[in-house]
Amino acid sequence: MPSSSPTGSVKPSTATCLTPTASTFWYAPSFFFFVCVCARVYMLMMSRQTTDEIIAGQEAAVKYIPIDEPISAFMQILPSVDGDDITEQPFNLFSKGDFAQVPIIIGTVSEEAVLYINMGWPNPVLRAEYMAVVKLVFRDNATEILDLYPPIEGPDADQRPNMFALGTDYVFTCPNRYVARNLAAHTNTYRYVFDHAFSFPAWGDHYD
Repeated sequence: MPSSSPTGSVKPSTATCLTPTASTFWYAPSFFFFVCVCARVYMLMMSRQTTDEIIAGQEAAVKYIPIDEPISAFMQILPSVDGDDITEQPFNLFSKGDFAQVPIIIGTVSEEAVLYINMGWPNPVLRAEYMAVVKLVFRDNATEILDLYPPIEGPDADQRPNMFALGTDYVFTCPNRYVARNLAAHTNTYRYVFDHAFSFPAWGDHYD
């Protein structure tokens, strides 16, 4: 059964928040060019594509994992700061209290990353590959992360259960708690964790 608890019971953590910045677009001149020129060309080209062509392009694009921002490959849907409905990054708005201050419940699924890890790594992940992925994503902090999420013992041990836990904590749970603490400074905030086991084969045979 899902459970909820007041945010006051949430202990502080060193959550890392993924906030896109202009540096994502290499450097300022390229970012300016992208905003003023590329975006218009992009919209024009997209308007000329059929639905099947767009779907095919999306399926091809999700197979590409950027080396410098690997997590972004699994986060295709993010808030768009348009200046009207969303005036700046939501993390900043929450910390300043610049939002509709009504009671809020926020949470995540206990094994949120399982689907994404199985999509990215449909076959068992061995120790060397697991450690390489952790070093790629966490870089200077990789040693600390491996201390918290050490490889499963055994030469042929599948490390994906570790990746399930680490991915869920890094991408979902930690940012979730960070936001909850900021919200709680301005309004009544409750946090839930949904951990009900699957009662049907939701992902089909491919992910068994």
